[in-house]
Amino acid sequence: MVSAAARDAAPGGRILTSMGWHESNLAENRLPTVAELDAAAPDHPVLARRGGHLAVANSAALRAAGFGADTADPRGGKIGRDAEGRLDGVLEGGAVYQVVAHAPPPRRAELAAALGTGSAGLRGAWGRHHPRGDDHRRRPPRLDRCLGTGGC
Repeated sequence: MVSAAARDAAPGGRILTSMGWHESNLAENRLPTVAELDAAAPDHPVLARRGGHLAVANSAALRAAGFGADTADPRGGKIGRDAEGRLDGVLEGGAVYQVVAHAPPPRRAELAAALGTGSAGLRGAWGRHHPRGDDHRRRPPRLDRCLGTGGC
């Protein structure tokens, strides 16, 4: 998935994976390694978010966030390291947010393309809840425009 995204991405473009995956669903039954993400997308920053508080990043994403061998763990977070003290790409809590903060926001066309990629699954399962009791099956209008053929 990451290598396919890297082939399709603009040079230097970032690659973010969706949240909600879990390593127990992978054949290896473990988190991807920084080396695997580097091999899959050597010229693109990659952040594979497993959830809100855990992610794995490749070397390009770590460099973009200013993380290096001597970078201290941020407040409320942890930067993973291997037995030799090298960054292993695993980020927890505040470290995830620091990497995310260094990524530029997606452009409208990128958002529309990302939403379109997953739209088949979203159309039947996407919902929202509003405390006033709005119909939770309706998508907000902006999302409807993004998923349509005209884009955002």
